[in-house]
Amino acid sequence: MVTSTCFNSAGNTTSLVAYSILLIVIGLLFLCYDPDSTRITKYFTVSPTEKSTRYKPISRMNTQRQGQQQFCDEECQWLQLQSHRRETLHEACTAYNESSPNNLRQWLMDHLNVLLFLWVSDKHKALYCNVPKVASTNWKKVFYILNKGVVPYNQSFISNVISNLHVHTNTTYADWQLMRMSPKDVIHRLKTYTKFIIVRDPFTRTLSAYREKFENEHNQNRRIWKTWIYKMYLYVTRQNSLFELPYGSQFTWPEFLQFVSNPNAKFTVNGAQHWMPISELCFPCQIKYDIIGKLETLDNDAKFILKKLGVPELESVVSSSSGHATNSSDADTQHTYLDELSVDDVNGFERKYEKDFKLFGYSMFSYVQN
Repeated sequence: MVTSTCFNSAGNTTSLVAYSILLIVIGLLFLCYDPDSTRITKYFTVSPTEKSTRYKPISRMNTQRQGQQQFCDEECQWLQLQSHRRETLHEACTAYNESSPNNLRQWLMDHLNVLLFLWVSDKHKALYCNVPKVASTNWKKVFYILNKGVVPYNQSFISNVISNLHVHTNTTYADWQLMRMSPKDVIHRLKTYTKFIIVRDPFTRTLSAYREKFENEHNQNRRIWKTWIYKMYLYVTRQNSLFELPYGSQFTWPEFLQFVSNPNAKFTVNGAQHWMPISELCFPCQIKYDIIGKLETLDNDAKFILKKLGVPELESVVSSSSGHATNSSDADTQHTYLDELSVDDVNGFERKYEKDFKLFGYSMFSYVQN
């Protein structure tokens, strides 16, 4: 009897303790309840349009537009894609041991060429690296409007700029280039403005440069380009040519690719910017671009870039066909020119443009199938 009583007493005590603990837990949960937490919206995983390992999460969404629905809209997907592109760039820069300089002023003094390609709009606090053969003419027109137009931009003014074939030439030394500003003003804009860059697959960009400069019969400067590039060829190869090139003759496509892929070639601008690696024009590891657009997704990228700048009405300028289209991004065209190249040509090109491939998530494997 004594033993039974002891066990009953112990059991009652255990039940009482467990009940007390339960009451304490319920009380704590009630005290920690936050009505605002019900406004946190989850998002669906977005299937990436580029090779991706992970996206940075977005914990809060703007639920005012779509109530409490759980979704990731087009802009949300674009922001996730931008996050992935910046992550790819950062990882590649780290692998190359490149980062923002501690002394930005001194770095700029040592890399003045970059200022040739940085365009600015003080009105919209925007800064853009203008890369040749990446819809650069149309983006120059955008910045012409931003700097010469009056807000709100008149549609007739926009149409006139789109049809103006000379804007490309007239803006070459425009006063809204960073190269025409003081070091103090340059640094201020680099640190505070929205910075963006539009990139392109290195192979199609180089192919586009060749086709426009040396094959395009409508290029009035084609003869000048032939003479100029032959002189550059002699300078780059220091007379030790890998192939013979009679004065003024036409470069074949394989010869041109060998030329630009020369491991000893140290191109300066003055024309070579049309095929120079973007990493040598815009220095994306040293200048932290907020937005990375791609020619392959230009329509979507331009829409949200211009929305960010507060000028969505300029979307027609970027999407207009007034640029120098060579159809070099067409798959059939790419394979036609690729078939003319040897394995050594392709490997040499990939080595020369390795950094661009890695910084921006491109790969020659998209062309060369095993």
